[in-house]
Amino acid sequence: MHNVQNVAMGYEDDFHILAFYYVLSLGQAELPEYSLVVTLDDQHIVYFDSTLEWCVPRQQWMAQTFPKDHWTMMTITMAGLHGLVKGNIEIFYQQHRGGSGLFFVQGMCGCELHSDNSTDGFIKLGYNRQDAFVFDKDAMSWIAFNPEFQALADRLNLHTFMNKYFKTLLEKDCVKWLQIYLEFGGAALQRRVIPEVFISSRTDGERVLKLSCLVTGFYPGAIEVTWLRKGVVVLEVESSDVLPHQDETYRVTKTMEVSRDDGERYSCHIEHASLMRELDVPWERMSHGGIKLETMIRATAISLTLLVIIIGIGFWRKRWGDQPDSDKQVHSESTRDCQRAEEPNG
Repeated sequence: MHNVQNVAMGYEDDFHILAFYYVLSLGQAELPEYSLVVTLDDQHIVYFDSTLEWCVPRQQWMAQTFPKDHWTMMTITMAGLHGLVKGNIEIFYQQHRGGSGLFFVQGMCGCELHSDNSTDGFIKLGYNRQDAFVFDKDAMSWIAFNPEFQALADRLNLHTFMNKYFKTLLEKDCVKWLQIYLEFGGAALQRRVIPEVFISSRTDGERVLKLSCLVTGFYPGAIEVTWLRKGVVVLEVESSDVLPHQDETYRVTKTMEVSRDDGERYSCHIEHASLMRELDVPWERMSHGGIKLETMIRATAISLTLLVIIIGIGFWRKRWGDQPDSDKQVHSESTRDCQRAEEPNG
């Protein structure tokens, strides 16, 4: 394990993002028909679904800052968005699925605020894990990603009033609330947690080693992790997603293959907002099941030494216990005489 204690407290992110992630579920009675999660940067700040019918704050600073009127207004907005999406998607659902079977629509919309105060906005829709549409706010039009969705895109493009609303939503309303949330939640967003780094290796066949670099427990979630070979980035690397922990920190794993007789120097390179400088954690070649050979030998030698001492003490105690009481008394007196002889004359 490797971690770093130096923290860059004044680090500023390049941009902030307010994002709304929603799922419309048709044909599945066990799930809410509509659910939505709101994030500020990578913090989950609001949850809403059609079963609750109410927006719930997920951060303490959100609950303490905004009155009930704010949550009422947000709930009305979310319910209205649900109506817009469902009204148009149900036509597609009837035409392509006959109104039966499982059908999921995933979407995300939001806005970004960059360090130079420029802004951007986006709306994207997906269908059963396929990209379906994207909204071009400048042209106020929907663009289909494949011909299957073109007819629905054309129908959406007929709603000019709705598309003007989406443009205003992205360029003004969303940006305004992003700035308000940053004002009140900025301290929470500036939280920095340094990563812990674990490097492991395992054999994969007779001549291949798989090296894994697990970087975990860091916040915020934006991070750059690479494997280096003699200081040069290794391109053929498998990467996990950046995954969340329950404590709102994150983890990611990078894995690569090397030959077992490869004698080159490898290291895991980490760049993160919590670090004063870039971090390089070297991989040290292991043997005997991943334990360093010299460490194993040292540990074995210490164990043997302790074993000899323990056996010696036990043997001495046994012999001492087997001596007659008269012999013990003579030995004790002899020991005291020796100690007196060694004391300096007063």
